[in-house]
Amino acid sequence: MEIEGFKEAMDFLKEHNLLIKLKFIIADKDGKIARYVRTKDELKHIKILNDPGHWMKEIANGVDSILGVGKEFKGFVARIKRWFMYCVKEAEATIRKKLNIQEKRSLKLIEVYFHIIYQ
Repeated sequence: MEIEGFKEAMDFLKEHNLLIKLKFIIADKDGKIARYVRTKDELKHIKILNDPGHWMKEIANGVDSILGVGKEFKGFVARIKRWFMYCVKEAEATIRKKLNIQEKRSLKLIEVYFHIIYQ
């Protein structure tokens, strides 16, 4: 379902000559979108970034599977999730400060995220 919506969106952007301006896509770790982008020549310039919210869920599910869901660990996963998102926000603030980025949404910030995540 998600891939069908993605294809429709890419077709729309292509029809309106906007596809070339698209530099990044933030998606979950579903391989269908990445595979589709890799197989289409008109999309090969697009870099795919993973959504940190999905990473947070994977971490939480992993902790749940290791510790179980007993009452002695009640609230632990919620604290792990908050800690993870706090780390993401702190990293963003540090990058903004070091690069002197004022805008709320910045292409430069996304580029920095890309290099941190994939190098």
